[in-house]
Amino acid sequence: MSDASVLIVDDDDEDLAFGIGIRLRRSGCEVLTVADAYMAQHRALRDRPDVTILDLGLPGGGMAFLQRSFPDLDATSADDRGATVLSRTETSATPRRRREDHVWKGAPMANPRVLIVDDDPDLALGIGIRLQRSGYDVVSAPDVVLAQQRLLRDRPDAVILDLGLPGGGGMTFLRRAQANLETTQIPVIVLTAKDHSVEAEVLEAGAFEFYQKPVDTQTLIGALERALGREEATV
Repeated sequence: MSDASVLIVDDDDEDLAFGIGIRLRRSGCEVLTVADAYMAQHRALRDRPDVTILDLGLPGGGMAFLQRSFPDLDATSADDRGATVLSRTETSATPRRRREDHVWKGAPMANPRVLIVDDDPDLALGIGIRLQRSGYDVVSAPDVVLAQQRLLRDRPDAVILDLGLPGGGGMTFLRRAQANLETTQIPVIVLTAKDHSVEAEVLEAGAFEFYQKPVDTQTLIGALERALGREEATV
């Protein structure tokens, strides 16, 4: 797969696409990324990638892109159109690192430290790299048990928390962190695929902010800056 060109077509989940792209580049691939079916068609025709990684749920429709790319094939499912189909669970499980907490090296330890708690390694990697570029030190954990260990051991300055986690769920982690006098002052920013129907419960439990995935990098960094008192909250 070295030196192959890969077109990643994902919707507005920039962190997931970014994380996948980083892993492919480390394997020697040239990576192109687009966020909708129209741009995907344009890049596919212009750049002629060797492989396309396609999300079906994207603006303009992944199946529409597939149909335009393979007009001579007539079938109802993506795999009949010459595509290899993997769910997000399968794609994250295949190249997945060991399910253990890990640290991205490189940022000075004097920088604010953020604990990312998410069981999607590509998403966590993408967010982590972007935060490091903005001057943060990043640690992560994929489940509630390891997250609690890292919270007590590493004492991060802030936490970015997913709610759908193995080992008890993000709400369990949030409530325990708020109940512990040693960690109750650490701001927790919830970043989840759950809709806003849970927002009130999350904020009442002590979260600093609630965001539904995906969220753009500047919005997330802005929330961190406010949580750490490095930027005046806008009224």
